[in-house]
Amino acid sequence: HSFVQPGQLFIWLHSIATLIGGGLFALVWFPVTTSQSRNSRITIVILLAATLLLGFFSLIQPELIPLMHDHQKFTDVAITINLLGGAFFLLASLRFGIRFMTHSSDWNSFLFTLLSLYFGFAGILFATSNLWNLDWWWWHVIRFLAYLFSVIYLFLRFQQTSRQLEQEIIEREKAEITTRKSDEKYRTVIETAESIIISMTDDLTVTDSNRYAEEYLGT
Repeated sequence: HSFVQPGQLFIWLHSIATLIGGGLFALVWFPVTTSQSRNSRITIVILLAATLLLGFFSLIQPELIPLMHDHQKFTDVAITINLLGGAFFLLASLRFGIRFMTHSSDWNSFLFTLLSLYFGFAGILFATSNLWNLDWWWWHVIRFLAYLFSVIYLFLRFQQTSRQLEQEIIEREKAEITTRKSDEKYRTVIETAESIIISMTDDLTVTDSNRYAEEYLGT
């Protein structure tokens, strides 16, 4: 909706996005085995395709969309769509919150809990706002905070992942140095031993021997 001029179509696309987005978030209540099933994935693909078609149809036939505002006030259709979308988001936030409380280390659930709350409250506040008034901008601020928090969270996760990778690289290099030193020490002990040391395979093929064995056996 951000690519069209403010007006009926602008509000319609925003409202539909809120409703469909909230509905998709609310799918988190379905069991994992159900949400990952083949039929479920097909359903989601069909829903996304239908959403794109609806948006495209709205752009080429804007005169067919329902009336969304009248005399600076939102119509019942616009209010109902946003209330439903907001309710779906709040419902999803409850599920994500339960997941986070059950698994306190699941910070992804924490992120989606806050996102769902922000988007849910924005959808609910839409119903009480008037076009271009202060309350109209208030729920825009809430949505902006949701996106801002997501960016900050992803940035922090990226930093954490980078530090973990750096630590793994350092530990791997240390392990390689330790292994190399151990191999060198082992080789020194073998080469200076005053005993015959030979390494062979099961078919008696010599794969390695120390200096004493080579001198004694003349190999």
